[in-house]
Amino acid sequence: EKQVTIGDTTITTYRPDLIAEMGVGRTFQVPRLARRLSVFQNLLAGAHPIDHVSMRHPPVLPLAPEGIAGMRIAVARTIGDVPVEADVDANTTRVIEALRAAGATVVEVQVPVSRQQVITTAMVHFAAIFGASVTIAAGDRADLLTPYAAHFAERSAQIGAQHSFYEGLEMETAIHLAVAEAMAGCDALVCPTLGTNALRAGDDYVGHGLTVAGVDLDFYFECGLTTVFNIASKHPVLAVPSGLGANGAPTGVQIVAHTYDDVACFRVGAALERELGWWRDPSWGPR
Repeated sequence: EKQVTIGDTTITTYRPDLIAEMGVGRTFQVPRLARRLSVFQNLLAGAHPIDHVSMRHPPVLPLAPEGIAGMRIAVARTIGDVPVEADVDANTTRVIEALRAAGATVVEVQVPVSRQQVITTAMVHFAAIFGASVTIAAGDRADLLTPYAAHFAERSAQIGAQHSFYEGLEMETAIHLAVAEAMAGCDALVCPTLGTNALRAGDDYVGHGLTVAGVDLDFYFECGLTTVFNIASKHPVLAVPSGLGANGAPTGVQIVAHTYDDVACFRVGAALERELGWWRDPSWGPR
């Protein structure tokens, strides 16, 4: 029987937060190879040597990106009808002020999608990849799965079975069009990462939902604004801090650029770092 160990400790069934406390993390959605890195460095970044979607001529990311003066940046305080806590929204306002202080023109926009539309599309999307891979990997040892993984695979499979592959493509296209509409005439889009100011560590959120800004959500995924870009994944996205919530936990925004325009993400991220002084100020640390 296969096991995952760190030293003499078997962590096969450990929750992700417990594994992180042991100093082990992972990359997520890194599909492009960096040609100037060694094989070992590419492996550390999570890329695959036969990845067929890598850019043949990737952009050079400068160590000191140029400023954002003159850039036009769209800001969505939420996506569709995702509820957002007041402290998360207040920190988004802080980001807006920082962008303007850096010389950018900020345009507040709406992203015309609904929570139900995004969740259904995402579940159909994941049914053929994450859900299927979890089921195959578990085999007859589903007891080794975390409750979260088992529930997510089951839910995505149930919803995915209700839609054809073609219907899934149509739904994903609608998401892409909504993002394109929000970003029209702008160099980047900024929006929160989560509507809530925290998810409880160690809670798999199986069998219950959560309340965000007075709205009861059946499925915790409904409070995530990142899900849209699991679907519209050709857009580079950089998640950065926006401040601290009322509970002392960090909140964040995501910087979304046009497809394959990675440099724009880093320009905006670097400008926010300069304006907000992340991590150099001890008060930014979690309390």
